[in-house]
Amino acid sequence: MALVKYGGGITQMSGSIAGNTFARNRYGNYVRSRTKPIN
Repeated sequence: MALVKYGGGITQMSGSIAGNTFARNRYGNYVRSRTKPIN
């Protein structure tokens, strides 16, 4: 489940949906592929 903050569109999103991870760092928001750990 991802947390979404709406404003003039989507202003912030964090969490995972459908294999994508939405995150934020000091440069802004970004999306990366969710990885599965390998033992």
